Amino acid sequence: MPVSYLQPRRGTNGRRIMEHGAGEEMVAFYEAWVGREERIVADLTDALLPARRRRDVLAPLVDAAVGHVSEYYERKARLADRDVVAALDPRWLNPLERTFLWAWGWKPALVFRFADGAVAGGSSHQQQRRALERVRAATAEAEREVDREVAAVQESLAGPRVLAALRRQHPRNGEADEAGQT
Repeated sequence: MPVSYLQPRRGTNGRRIMEHGAGEEMVAFYEAWVGREERIVADLTDALLPARRRRDVLAPLVDAAVGHVSEYYERKARLADRDVVAALDPRWLNPLERTFLWAWGWKPALVFRFADGAVAGGSSHQQQRRALERVRAATAEAEREVDREVAAVQESLAGPRVLAALRRQHPRNGEADEAGQT
């Protein structure tokens, strides 16, 4: 199938850009893909209920889920063949990919490192700089909130397990002797 949703061309700065409709087709694909994904997840969740759990019901659903994810990555690979930057557009990163970006250190505030060099001096640029600083502050606060939420989830998952593992361990390195002396 030919890749018809992108027609790369060069912008005034010499960089490759997508034609107006190119991104729209990927957005349309992604929105439909997410809708199908939600239905597949609902079907899988429903099939996993104890009253309905049967291998003959689950197997086709798992196959559909694998095919669905494969379709996404095939479409993204075709897009990346034409325009890598467009393929990495955050509009069509799936939740797992977004999580990886965050975990690997690509947080939204990193964009400001690139933007700082683009805003030079002058009065109109001062307005841009102030607007950029407002966005930077809002982004930093949103990142802190996400970091707090992630930390809370990690603590809720790890805390009970770590404590249970520690309780199951036998005393080591004279700990039993010290415990008996107090």
